[in-house]
Amino acid sequence: MKPGDNQDLYNTVLTAPIGICILDAATLVAEMVNDKFVQVAGKPADAIVGKYYWDAFAEARQRYEAALNNVVQTGQPYHADEVELMLIRHGKPETVFVSFVYSPIKNSEGKVNKVAVWVFENTMQVNARQKTEQANKDLKASQAEILHLNNELTTKNEQLAIGQQNIRNMIRQAPVGMCLISGEPLYVEEVNDLFLEIVGKQREQFYNTPYWDVIIEAKAIYEPITSRVMQTGETYHAHEHEIMLIRNGVPEAVHVDFVYEPTRNIDNKVTGIMIVATDVTDKVLARQSLQEINDEMAATNEEIAASNEELTVTNEELSEAQKLLQTSIDRLTESEQQIRALVASAPFPIAVYIGREMRIAQANQAIIDVWGKGSKVIGRTYYDLLPELEEQDIYPLLDGVFTTGIPFHARNQRVDITIDGKLTVFYFNYSFTPLLDKTGKVYGVLNTAADVTDLNLAKQKLERNERNFRSMIIQAPVAICLLTGPQHIVELVNTAMLEIWGKPRADVVNKPVFDALPDAREQGLEEVMANVYNTGQAFTADEQPVSLVRYGVQDTVYQNFVYQPYRDLEGHILGILAISIDVTEQVMARRKIEQSETELLATKKKLEAELEAGKLLQQQKDGFIGMASHELKTPLTSLSAIVQVANLKLKNSEDPFLAGAMERANSQVKRMNNLINGFLNVSRLESGQILIDKSDFDLVTLIDEVIAEHRLTVSSHQFEFEVHEHVVMHADREKIGSVVSNLLSNAVKYSPKSEIVKVKCQIVGEDVQVSVKDGGMGIKADDLTKVFDRYYRVETNHTRHIAGFGIGLYLSAEIVRRHNGKIWVESQSGIGSVFYFSLPLAYLP
Repeated sequence: MKPGDNQDLYNTVLTAPIGICILDAATLVAEMVNDKFVQVAGKPADAIVGKYYWDAFAEARQRYEAALNNVVQTGQPYHADEVELMLIRHGKPETVFVSFVYSPIKNSEGKVNKVAVWVFENTMQVNARQKTEQANKDLKASQAEILHLNNELTTKNEQLAIGQQNIRNMIRQAPVGMCLISGEPLYVEEVNDLFLEIVGKQREQFYNTPYWDVIIEAKAIYEPITSRVMQTGETYHAHEHEIMLIRNGVPEAVHVDFVYEPTRNIDNKVTGIMIVATDVTDKVLARQSLQEINDEMAATNEEIAASNEELTVTNEELSEAQKLLQTSIDRLTESEQQIRALVASAPFPIAVYIGREMRIAQANQAIIDVWGKGSKVIGRTYYDLLPELEEQDIYPLLDGVFTTGIPFHARNQRVDITIDGKLTVFYFNYSFTPLLDKTGKVYGVLNTAADVTDLNLAKQKLERNERNFRSMIIQAPVAICLLTGPQHIVELVNTAMLEIWGKPRADVVNKPVFDALPDAREQGLEEVMANVYNTGQAFTADEQPVSLVRYGVQDTVYQNFVYQPYRDLEGHILGILAISIDVTEQVMARRKIEQSETELLATKKKLEAELEAGKLLQQQKDGFIGMASHELKTPLTSLSAIVQVANLKLKNSEDPFLAGAMERANSQVKRMNNLINGFLNVSRLESGQILIDKSDFDLVTLIDEVIAEHRLTVSSHQFEFEVHEHVVMHADREKIGSVVSNLLSNAVKYSPKSEIVKVKCQIVGEDVQVSVKDGGMGIKADDLTKVFDRYYRVETNHTRHIAGFGIGLYLSAEIVRRHNGKIWVESQSGIGSVFYFSLPLAYLP
């Protein structure tokens, strides 16, 4: 398709607000595409136009080739809504969501000769919905986590950090730009990627740098506004603000919708600002582009009007020439020589036929050229020269003029003439005028004509394009309707618009729009449409709420829509073309996110207060445990000394009970000493006073020593130690030993029916790994992630009789972590457990 074929349709396609590609139905070669189609395709226009469609989109051929072929064969359109599609865009595979239509375009014979591919990218909309759904899931998870925190706050204060991270994750995953700033001066507390993309900055730029020192280019205008929000607590809204930002090092003018929402603490004091921003540059530029399209269409209509004026002048001149010719004929009836001269010199086709057989007596070059039968026509009959006219009812017309003497005039009459062996279509304005002799008898017929083929073909093309234009409206994937006249009669409406209205087609077509949609009255739309119709100025609205009764139910629909004037060829306004997109889902999703943010903020404040109370309680508890442990340490040391002296003195006692009792007492004193040391170590960990005293030692030797100590006191179990190779460590020997000892003690305690405890030491990758395996009662999956928590004990019917305070594994985990190591457990309930810890080889000397 070339611009000259139909400038109006050509401009409409190029400037349409959705992607359009016109294909030749026979070859599926792309004839033209607009910028929106190129943008969705992610390929340059020259990679599509003039190319076989499936060469340009080979990645989608297998999935949609059959559908496109069916459209060409059946003339039935194919619709696809929000399909997930992998396209090669800008040279890289990319998954997008699109709605598209293969729309057949038919010629005057009803045959499909072209296919319009309409496409609208829904990726942002689908992603926004998916993000909203994920946000809802995250919100529910956060709420469950919050409930759990409230129940366990006094013993599990560390869960607060998880709740706070969930709030930060919610901000980071929001489908709009979000940034939380606080302090004096304002620093960024949290910011998501969409906000960083809008301002064109890197996350690292905000670390330890005041907010307005990073966005220095906007500081002069917007810092006073943030100061006012902090002082007054009043929300600030901005719509389509044009801001000059340095984005990725390049100055850019962007349009942004944003809100400065104050955040408050428990005392209702403003502590910061939540910034919610959306980049609407594309939307603003699209609206400006639409205005330019309307201006170009108006200019096109003016050109068409000028062409029509020229055509009118031409027809008037032709009519005047016909009158002059008739006058000349009347005057020259008596002079055959004058007639011959007139025929030969006439600037338009003219011929003279003599007798009823219509023998050609005169024919000028103009009509000889039209006939296309060569120059030797004089003396031949009209019927012999043009036999193809026999089936076109022209011969009877000629005979009728000869018989009755009544002239015949035809306008825009189709005549098919064989030129070079091929039947060719022409259109003529022609006349058959009787020639009279002196007696008034008809002796011949004068044939004059004007070739108006181009004008008629152009008119047919305009009519065909108008039909195609209406067909494209019906099949468009966006909501479109055509309203005509000052009463805005619904002349044409597609299914998408009917879906927005919630009405069947029969209830709205050929009715004034506000009679068909009485529920839409008194919402300002009457005034808007009247202004567009009367002034010719297009109207654009974003997220406009309209209250409608849809399928019998009162509903509010949010729409992005455009009302633009619909004009005739002379530029006169005939009606309004309305284009709309239903954005209710996006609006409601955004509001839900805003509500969720408000709820999360309130929950955060509540948790902060509870956390402070929990921290105070924990500090008091830790202080008491530390103080009590210190107080118990002194008498326990004295008791240990007494028991040891008594044991020495009674070692050779004849009373076996006393010797055994002293050994048992000494064992219990050691156990009590280990418990007190555990509590003291917990206290030191919390206060940051525990020290890691590193030295070089053989890890295998240390494990052997710990196993030997347990063999002295444990008779119920055997210890098997598997060694792969000796490893000299640089670590705190005493504390690593306490980790091994704790794991061995637990293996014995929690496997009363098993007799084997297996210990293994090996190098795995870049780590030294130690494992302790038992065949005991095992641990349920729900408890696996908690066994290393402070004071946590697995509570079952089998473990209630086993003594302990839940600090051994907690201390072991902290010691391993302070060596930059890892500790974990694998277990199956009823089968047994394997506890592992590893230290990186970086600790090797």
